[in-house]
Amino acid sequence: MCIRDSFLAEEVYDPPNLPQFVVWDFKKNDFDYQMEIDLGERDYKGRKIVYQPVFNDHLRKGMVILPRKPVDCNLEDVVDSSIKFVLKGFDPCGKENHVKLFTLASMASWILDKEKPLIPIAGIGVFAPILAIRGPSGSGKNRFANLLRFLCYHPFFDVSTYRIPSLYRPLDIWKGTLIIDEGDFKNTGENSELIHFLNARATGTPIGRQNPDKPSKCDAFESFGITIITQRRHFEDNATEGRTLPFYTDVSNNRGIPTLETEEMIREGLEFQDKLLFIRLRYWNEIEIEKTAWIQGVTDHRLNSALLPIYAFRKFAPGVTDLIN
Repeated sequence: MCIRDSFLAEEVYDPPNLPQFVVWDFKKNDFDYQMEIDLGERDYKGRKIVYQPVFNDHLRKGMVILPRKPVDCNLEDVVDSSIKFVLKGFDPCGKENHVKLFTLASMASWILDKEKPLIPIAGIGVFAPILAIRGPSGSGKNRFANLLRFLCYHPFFDVSTYRIPSLYRPLDIWKGTLIIDEGDFKNTGENSELIHFLNARATGTPIGRQNPDKPSKCDAFESFGITIITQRRHFEDNATEGRTLPFYTDVSNNRGIPTLETEEMIREGLEFQDKLLFIRLRYWNEIEIEKTAWIQGVTDHRLNSALLPIYAFRKFAPGVTDLIN
């Protein structure tokens, strides 16, 4: 990703082709493709800066999903078809409205970085909820998370891990959505490194680390965005639980839903990635997240903050207001 006053560039990947940038020109309202971006910038040592697409094993082996190309679409149609896509592959057991909320929250991840202040100050002015999908084994947690995964911006997928650098280091690269499967960690109290990371991620606070071999060198790993996690139990830490929107799954008796994701589901999911990329590029300069707005009927401040990016869609998809209500 590269954002400037005149353009927005996003990485796309359509194998077997190499990844490249799609560059949207705000004045022309059109895009072209570039293998690298040279803005004539130099670092503090005078070395030339050239932006190139990331091409690593995360991308090659499907841990992160990128769009293939922007596909012209209408936001209201994409909202409606996304909800149908999720409900076709997952049985909510009577909780359709909760599924709609999680679907919209996942789609809002494409514009969540619009919350960032012009001058970056850690932990101020942004909020991203944790979407916790909870329930017993065989209740469809993984399926629900995988369907939402296709609707998220730069979804990075991992199974429960105690090696927290394996999460914040790649997310500093991809700057997208984190999806954790089997997220029942032994320790989720306030002293847990995972909990520290999730709380920092929700408020846009980078993870700072000093180099043990060179104490004067410091690194800060940026990780801000929605987190989707499947689990059987809630978080022990009250602060993390307070940043969480839970969905409780039930074992379904619907035999019409495939037990494994089909090729058609994957193909349709990738098509949503292409359409949501177009929405991001086309409406980036027009979508505004109103930080002072209060959603009608909402009294909890964190829930209101979680809904604001969704609420920002209403200008281009008026039906979103009814869905939120």
